[in-house]
Amino acid sequence: MTVPAELSNAVILKAIDCSNDGVVITAGNLSNRPIVYVNEAFCRLTRYTRDDILGQDCRFLQGVRTNQETLQGLRDALAVGRCARVRLLNYREDGSTFWNELSVSPVVDEQGHITHHIGVQKDITQQVEYEAQLNTLLEQLDQRSRTDPLTGLLNRRGLEAVVPPLWGHAVRTGAWLSLFFVDIDHFKRINDRYGHPAGDACLLEVARRINARMHRNSDVVARYGGEEFLILAPGLN
Repeated sequence: MTVPAELSNAVILKAIDCSNDGVVITAGNLSNRPIVYVNEAFCRLTRYTRDDILGQDCRFLQGVRTNQETLQGLRDALAVGRCARVRLLNYREDGSTFWNELSVSPVVDEQGHITHHIGVQKDITQQVEYEAQLNTLLEQLDQRSRTDPLTGLLNRRGLEAVVPPLWGHAVRTGAWLSLFFVDIDHFKRINDRYGHPAGDACLLEVARRINARMHRNSDVVARYGGEEFLILAPGLN
């Protein structure tokens, strides 16, 4: 690529130094890939000074919670001269952490030899935290959609999700899978005579007693609808 004459090396370095994202350049022809350049944004992001950083390899940003599988994938890409984009939990100078979206590319000379690597680092901590909060919310909503709000038991949707694997296991292994259907007789009379709060209290007590009896981890208790309960008991004849 031809660089316009007006863009001197000094202008290019000044532009990189003004970038909002951290930029680091390492020597690609040495085994430990020492850092030979960082811009101001990298220093702000990591809270290290240039004197602290230059000559080190990028592992100084790693810590006990940095994902080793992600790091190995990054190393594998660098070893064969590929570009790579990863998310890493990195550590600042003061020990605080930040989520780093790191994009690394090899720099090659005219003979095709890798002379350096350039890495662009973006602080995505807020994005990762938002994604975690969103995933937690979605899990809660999914759990609520499968759970009866009164008794805390599985509802019909939740039951339908657990039946196929339990049935499949029973078919494959020949194990017993017992089904119990529990219905409260004359439940409408309770609601009509004593009101819905009394009916809810009755449902809660029935659910509590069923759970007390079906206490194995493999037992499944669900409120199928209204005053109807279903119990699945794997391995029980």
